Amino acid sequence: MNKAIVSLCKKLKENPFIIYSEADLQVLLTSELLKQDPKLYETNRIYKGKKLKTPRIHREFPYFKGRTDVVVFSKDDIKNINFYLHVKINQSEKRSVFCSNLIELKYSHGELKNKEVLIKDFNKLREASNIYKSKYNYESSLFFVYYIFFDFTNRTDLKSHCETLEELLINSKKLPIINYYLIIGPEEKWRKILSDDGNLKEYFSDSSSWKLTLI
Repeated sequence: MNKAIVSLCKKLKENPFIIYSEADLQVLLTSELLKQDPKLYETNRIYKGKKLKTPRIHREFPYFKGRTDVVVFSKDDIKNINFYLHVKINQSEKRSVFCSNLIELKYSHGELKNKEVLIKDFNKLREASNIYKSKYNYESSLFFVYYIFFDFTNRTDLKSHCETLEELLINSKKLPIINYYLIIGPEEKWRKILSDDGNLKEYFSDSSSWKLTLI
């Protein structure tokens, strides 16, 4: 997972304009993940005498409630799929196939995202992970990728967003930890902002829960 995100960061650093929308961001990350694991895995659903197969990587997949931007199925659970990419427990109950990784992505260009929208994704990831851990004793690794390419003009908006970036950094370290990646540019403007703000300097320090890429 980390390797795919690092590769995504590298591509954006080389050419920030390869992304126009959040959907593009999903496609690019999905492509990187499929390069790492292009295999199709057998499910337990038989059609015309053969077991149907599926890749591990899917987009907009329903996990718990709502949809997760990108997921990576658990290798061990794919073989239990006997419904449409779900595991049928009994006649009246089914569950999503376990996901080893849950990933939410956000992209800002033209305007910056509201704090509430970003924190909502953090909460959604944790809620899904906690429900499956308590109900099925299965825990996912959580990832959040935030790509900002924003040439700011309004200093008030910028101050507000710096406060949001600080909150994301703090929030990502709560349990369960969210592996938080910030990709931000233009570099010549944002580097000074991050380094001059005492609360944001930590973005330049080493951390296991998030990484910073300036583009």
